[in-house]
Formats: sequence, C-alpha cells, structure tokens
Amino acid sequence: MIFQSGRSIACLSQLKVQCLHSRQSLVSSKVDRVAGAIALLSPYSALSSYLCASVSARTYAGRPASRPKQHTGRSTSTRVPKAASKKPAAQPAAKSATKTKKATPKKPKAKRARKAKPKSKSKAKKTLTEAQKASRAVKERRNQIQKYKAQALTPPSSRSRTTAWTVFAAESVKGTKGTKPAMASAFKDAGVKYRSFQPEDLEHYNHLANQVKEQATRDYRQFIASKSPSEIKQANNARRQLKRIAKQNKNARVPPAYKVMLKDERQVKHPRIAYNYFYTERNASNDYKGMAVPTRSGLLGKEWKELSASAKKPYEDKAAADNLRYRQEVKTVLGEDVPPPKKVTT
Repeated sequence: MIFQSGRSIACLSQLKVQCLHSRQSLVSSKVDRVAGAIALLSPYSALSSYLCASVSARTYAGRPASRPKQHTGRSTSTRVPKAASKKPAAQPAAKSATKTKKATPKKPKAKRARKAKPKSKSKAKKTLTEAQKASRAVKERRNQIQKYKAQALTPPSSRSRTTAWTVFAAESVKGTKGTKPAMASAFKDAGVKYRSFQPEDLEHYNHLANQVKEQATRDYRQFIASKSPSEIKQANNARRQLKRIAKQNKNARVPPAYKVMLKDERQVKHPRIAYNYFYTERNASNDYKGMAVPTRSGLLGKEWKELSASAKKPYEDKAAADNLRYRQEVKTVLGEDVPPPKKVTT
C-alpha cells in the first residue's frame, strides 16, 4: 500500500520506496492515488521522476482490480513457469502374435472325503459292589410297589371281621387317653365286663356289629359301582403284582389289604375248558367219595385221557359256547379288543 499506518510516502526513505516498488500487490485501482501522492513530491524531483517511471512501467496497471495478496516478503525475481512435464501417453500393449486359446472349462474339484471322526471311547461302566446292587434292587422294588399301589385303588374297609366284642371294646376305650399302659388297662377291664355279659347284652352288641357290617358293605359296593369295569380289572392286575412281590421278597412292605382282589360282579368270567366240565360232573358223583383231592384229581385226569373223541364231544361243545360268551362280554363290558380264542380241548 502507498499509505501504511497513516504515514505519507513522503516520510518514507528511498529504500522503503524501492521496497514498495518491488511489491506485486499494487493494483490498478490504486494507481491514481499513487500518481497524486507522487505529485506532492514535486520538491523532490529526483524521487518523483523515479516513482512515475516505475508506475508507468508496471504492466498490471491495466488489469482488472483484484484483491491484494498478502505480502510474503519474497524478492521481485521474475518467475518462469515450469513447463508441465507431460508424461508420454501409455501406448496400448502390443497384441501378442499368438492368439490365446479358448479357456477350457475347469473341471470341478473332486470333494475330499471327510475323515470319519473317531468314535468317542465309551466310558467303562462302573462296577457296583454287592451292597450297592442290593440297595439299587431295594429302591427299584420300592418304586414298583408305589406304582402298583396307585393303580390298585383303595376301597373302604369291608369290616367283615366286626364282632360284638370289637364293638364293645371300641366303645369302652373311646374316652381313654394316655399311654400304652393306660390303654392296656382299659382293654383288660373291658374283657372282664364282656365275660360277665348277660344274653340280652350280648344280643345288643351282636345287633350293633351286624349294622356296622351292613353299612360297610353298602359303602364298598357304592365304591365299586363308581369305577368302570376296566378300572377294576386294572386294579386287580396291580394287586396280583403286589401279591407276587410280597411272595418273592419277605422284606417287601406290602399292606395285607392290597393282596385281596376287588369283588365286582360286572367282571367277565374266563371261559372254562372241556376238562373242567368233565371234572365237575364226575366229582359230583359218589364214585370218588372219601378220596383225597390229589388222588381224586389224578384218577379223573387218567379217565379223561382214556375217553374217546365221541365221548369228549359234549364237553367240548359246552366249552366252545362258553368261549363265545366270553368274547362277546369282553367286547361289550370292557370295550376291549377280543383276544384270540383259546384252544377248548386239553
């Protein structure tokens, strides 16, 4: 700029004026101002003529105004633009003289057979001691008993063994509370009184015992009637299993009530074979009277084997009719598939 920080160019030394002359940031819009400033320097003829020659010699005075660039302090050496080094255009690669062969389709790679994984070695079974085996058997038997007891059903007690004494003893001990010696003393006193009963007293307690039996029988029949024939059959099968377990293992805890079969008149009776009809008929006669059962059975079996086919025919007809009756009742009463017919002859 011609004016810097409010100072006139006249106050500048000749060296600074030369520095201003070397600046390239002077634009055409400022030329008039420079000329006016130089006119003020008329007393200094040498300096004014120098500046005027410098301003007129500048080639950028006729250019359009542009924003002055910041002074960088570089010297006024003329810059020669470097010739842009043009790289030679890459020529396309020469085609090979030999024509490329058509690409042959690649054959699919054969799949590698996977190696079978080695089977994991099975762990050796732990050998159990005799005590451990016995403990496991007891546990399994206990689980079986619980399973069969759940299937066996629990009807009310029939109280078939109720007597006049049991009714009187229960009445005598009813209000007694205490230890076992006290209960034993109460039973002892009840026994003394029972032995001194008069006939009318005994008849009274017999009547009460009969009433208890009749009520228990009604409750039992009502319980059986509330269950279907199939449920009663399943319960009896479970009771047979419990009876078998108790017979094979004396230490098995099977209550005696579960060893008795449930009585249901709706259950289908199994068919009889021809020999059963023959045995019943011959046993009713007096030919084998007074003989032991094993001896009588042996003689009847021998006689059955000696009968001819015509003599066995009436008994076989009865067995065939009974078998047909069984198959029909199984279908209607139990609603189960009819089992294959059994062989009616022995």
